[in-house]
Amino acid sequence: DEPTNHLDVMNVKWVEEYLLGLKNVTCIIVSHDTGLLDRVCNNIIAIDSLKLKQSRGNLSDYVAKNPKARSFFELKSSTGFVMRFPQPGFIEGVKTKTKPLMKMAGVTYTYPVNQEPTVKDVTVQVSLASRVACVGPNGVGKSTMIKLLTGEVVPQEGTVWKHPNARVAYVAQHAFHHIEQH
Repeated sequence: DEPTNHLDVMNVKWVEEYLLGLKNVTCIIVSHDTGLLDRVCNNIIAIDSLKLKQSRGNLSDYVAKNPKARSFFELKSSTGFVMRFPQPGFIEGVKTKTKPLMKMAGVTYTYPVNQEPTVKDVTVQVSLASRVACVGPNGVGKSTMIKLLTGEVVPQEGTVWKHPNARVAYVAQHAFHHIEQH
């Protein structure tokens, strides 16, 4: 079930090669990773009107025979539904887009079960003008850095600051943990 969620490119490749290397084994894969389904699968089972329908070939073959299925894997809605987020309001005390809203300096954090820090001496600043992607292989501390910045975990060293009027929304990679708390 979603074998490539949360995996970096190298681990996705490993999963793909592992699945392709299996002989005399049946794998049933649930995934939104169209590349994986295209490269690994040789049969597609679709659920349509509460019935299972089998089609030989990979995902591209299936979509060619069933063009409506393309909407399962595209960023446009087949129902016409459009998600709209409200424009964020002004933040009292913040006059420019470059003024810091959140920052941390010299932050180090070690999970209780680890010997070595997950993040060490990290300094970062976020402003209204920031549009930041946090990238890197699995396990290097991307999520931990975000948890530190948002205050979900507290560093053992360094400082974390948030503008007192800033409103922070955080959806974790395991979001149900957060949803259940509200």
